[in-house]
Amino acid sequence: MRKFPTRFIASVVVSLVVFALIIAAFDLVVKWPVSLLSLVIMVGVAWFFAAGLAGKISGNKWSVAVPSLLAMGLIVTTLMAGVPWDLTEETVTFKMEASFTYLGSEDNLPIENVLIGFPCPNLENNALSTTGSWRLYYLEDDNTLTLQADESKVYRFRELRKSNIKIMAHGIDVTHIGPMYFFEIDRLYPREVFWITTFVDVPLEDAEKVTLSYTDNHETAGGYRGTFPAGEFGKATISLSFWAQLSKKIWGDNYILIEKFSRSLDNVWDSFVRLFPY
Repeated sequence: MRKFPTRFIASVVVSLVVFALIIAAFDLVVKWPVSLLSLVIMVGVAWFFAAGLAGKISGNKWSVAVPSLLAMGLIVTTLMAGVPWDLTEETVTFKMEASFTYLGSEDNLPIENVLIGFPCPNLENNALSTTGSWRLYYLEDDNTLTLQADESKVYRFRELRKSNIKIMAHGIDVTHIGPMYFFEIDRLYPREVFWITTFVDVPLEDAEKVTLSYTDNHETAGGYRGTFPAGEFGKATISLSFWAQLSKKIWGDNYILIEKFSRSLDNVWDSFVRLFPY
């Protein structure tokens, strides 16, 4: 009769216990691996001791099979189903909000062919690719904002507006005052606010360099608008309010303000508006 492999069974039990204890010790001391490298180190140490003890107890080369299977199984299941860390590059999310308000003109005419340039989030004067959306508000007499429309829906129009705005072009443009996120709009009426919100993710090591300004000292940010009242190109001035701000995501949906620039002007001709820290 074949002898029952007592030593082999004992080696299997010991390897299982030792492997589990080492994994538990790593989790207790340094917590669950926070990177692929730490996972490999933890599993490698557990396999080394479990396989070594199993081999000494049984004296059989097959005794290392159990800890080897345990090691491979733990790595595969962790990577496929339970990865507790992000294997992609760590990034920081920024939110840029900005608005252009047409406060009115002497005759309170609408302005047409409106070209608005908001300062674009940039890294050392190089524009960062953003994703976002726009909204159209009306500024009420008590300074509250009434949402008239956004990219997906018309809510209700106020005062002179009868139809939604048309975005004829938009994108990022490189200018002598830095990268700009521009919109070309068919028409704005007095007291209307064109508002944008954009998001951008940057590598963690570059997060401290992201800005809306185009100078090293961050004292100003550029913005521009090309507008003229209907039929009165070059013959009328307008009043406007312009602002832009950059915030950094800290956790959840919470952001901390990094910088803010703004400017309000009455009866101006020029198309470029220099924004100052708020």
